[in-house]
Amino acid sequence: MSGFPGTLAAVYHTLLFLHVLLAFVLVAAVTLFWALILGTRPGRPALTPGAAMWLGRTGAIAVGIGSVGVVIFGIWLAIERPEYHPWDGWIVGSLVLWAIATGTGQKAGRLYQQAAMNPGEAVVLRGKGLRLQVVAAVALVLILVLMVWKPGA
Repeated sequence: MSGFPGTLAAVYHTLLFLHVLLAFVLVAAVTLFWALILGTRPGRPALTPGAAMWLGRTGAIAVGIGSVGVVIFGIWLAIERPEYHPWDGWIVGSLVLWAIATGTGQKAGRLYQQAAMNPGEAVVLRGKGLRLQVVAAVALVLILVLMVWKPGA
């Protein structure tokens, strides 16, 4: 029984490490999408269409893994630690913001893909995509604020 507290600490640190690692993957992927937005501007593209599509797919995979992983390990952490609960306000707020970020980010990605395939509508589609990407990025920053300061915890 004497090794039990050390085991609990090891589980907590492992979960925390994975949660933070996947959060980093998610933030890195969103940063990649901002680079794609800037690197594929009509009239001033810095990337070839093939490179942009490859980076977009890679970023989408990273966002998927990071998004799902942070939620799984975050909820697991909230269950694992007696001082946190999945229904704590800052955790519920983070989950709501996560849903907003993933929903708007996915829609933004679809709009950018449509813009790449429809050059005549690219300006309008990219404008809508940019607004949605800003919402996703702001939601992600707010999640980070909640995770760091844990208001009400």
